[in-house]
Amino acid sequence: MPEELAKNLVSVIIPTYNRAEPTCRCIASVLEQDWPAVEILVVDDHSTDDTPQVVAARYPQVRLIRASRRFGPAHLRNIGIRAATGDFLLFLDSDVVLQRPGLIRDQVMRLQEEPTLGEIGGEIPVHLGISDHARGKRLDRLGNNHPVVSTPSDRGRCCDYLATCNVMVRRQTAWTVGGFDPYFIFGGEDVDFGWRIRHRLGLRNVVDFRLSVHHHHAATGRYPDETMRYHLTRVRFDLKHFEPLHNLCLFWIDVLRAMVFYGLLLPKLAIKRMQNEPIVRDNLLGGWNLLRAYAPNLRRYGRIRNSRCTDFLAPEEIRRYEKWIERTSEAHAT
Repeated sequence: MPEELAKNLVSVIIPTYNRAEPTCRCIASVLEQDWPAVEILVVDDHSTDDTPQVVAARYPQVRLIRASRRFGPAHLRNIGIRAATGDFLLFLDSDVVLQRPGLIRDQVMRLQEEPTLGEIGGEIPVHLGISDHARGKRLDRLGNNHPVVSTPSDRGRCCDYLATCNVMVRRQTAWTVGGFDPYFIFGGEDVDFGWRIRHRLGLRNVVDFRLSVHHHHAATGRYPDETMRYHLTRVRFDLKHFEPLHNLCLFWIDVLRAMVFYGLLLPKLAIKRMQNEPIVRDNLLGGWNLLRAYAPNLRRYGRIRNSRCTDFLAPEEIRRYEKWIERTSEAHAT
């Protein structure tokens, strides 16, 4: 490999769990790229199906890393960062497809041209029937996220963070902010990662349609309690990055949300009950789960606040998280 290309090696990091075919489709789209300096790392989250075997058989050139148990996508990305050798890191979800062969080349060039850039990328949510724009995200003062839209006619738009289904950063950027916070057990780690890049390092995060991928949103390999996990991670983010008085206001807003939620939902549930229609449990418990998400986070409030400067890529932090997952899994088993 020529020396100049070796300096611009891109490490593509793909976490996966029980997604053989989507993962292979994603890998195939990476291999079609016209950027010659690419290494692909697939980090398998202890799949219970044949995903690692299928990937290894079809793509022997891929570096396959298999976790000893299910750790979650944030920790898998940290494992990938530590194993990667490239100057640029491209994080992809296993259910995305790169939309054109020059995408990685243009991502690298954009980062080289603009040293003030932190994250670059974006998702085109084709699973929603959308193909004419890409999305990044911005946060409001209530901790809610809103889409930041880029179309083919613009050169990208600044945002607070990008979903990690497609994010390229410099290797140095990922190491400086300490990788992903794995205690965002599902969702939220992308918000936290982009927020720290923007607010700790002072870099710009940009969503650009031309640098975005098609996100197909696979149904397999998901947690059965994703709604509750999203509540937990949203509360964790607020406690971690917002000041105590701000969080106190957010708590009471959530209490009002829950009350309004039930006020609007109860008549609908009563009608469903009279008509003998099935009631979705997540809808029934939605407001309660929102408030229930505060309890475990408040118990860890001090640790959460201190984690703003934690290096999650440090060997001791890797071991600490893996032991925490082991203890948590044993507690749930009993």
